[in-house]
Amino acid sequence: MIISSLGEEGLNKLSKMLDNSSCGWRQLANAATEHPQFRCSEKELTSCSIQVLDAAGSPARTFLAWLADRGCSIDFLQHYLRKMDHQEALQFLTTAVSEQIKITVQPQSQQAPLGSKVVLTCRASGPSGLSYQWFKGKEEILHETGSLSELVLCPLGPAHQGHYICRINHGEKCIFSTWAHIRLLHSAGSSPGIPFFYFLLFPHLAAYGAV
Repeated sequence: MIISSLGEEGLNKLSKMLDNSSCGWRQLANAATEHPQFRCSEKELTSCSIQVLDAAGSPARTFLAWLADRGCSIDFLQHYLRKMDHQEALQFLTTAVSEQIKITVQPQSQQAPLGSKVVLTCRASGPSGLSYQWFKGKEEILHETGSLSELVLCPLGPAHQGHYICRINHGEKCIFSTWAHIRLLHSAGSSPGIPFFYFLLFPHLAAYGAV
């Protein structure tokens, strides 16, 4: 996600935060020198500086346009701003990125029989590099599908019952899906506490009032 995706309004807001001498665009330019493709020449720095001579000019806006032309990503920009400890600009970028993350598929509550396969799906659109993490209640799900857009519960058992939610991450920002409730669907002829297949193996249970 390159910085030009912030749009004209977003870049103008960011420029106002960087048009200062103490923690501004020049310090950002110095921080960016660690990557050769973002290293400015003296002539380029001067062309940014002289923007102050124009009533509507902005050295920071000119420098950001220069970075955008070279494909600077928001991740890189955030990295440089952290080096500068520019908290205001970092917070602005974090919020701007999160507003571009949209959940397109919410997980749905489901009922399913014991031993079946249940798939909870959460999908989001937005900047590249989105990642997913599922939770059951407050507990992070660590098995292999817990960090995918589709959480697979198979074979479904009593321990799987409960409420699930998905967190979508991008860098330091995240958003959450809606909750989905998973419940066991008890077959006819079985009690809530005894799985149906027990009666196939032990039919005499029915004679003792287990059904």
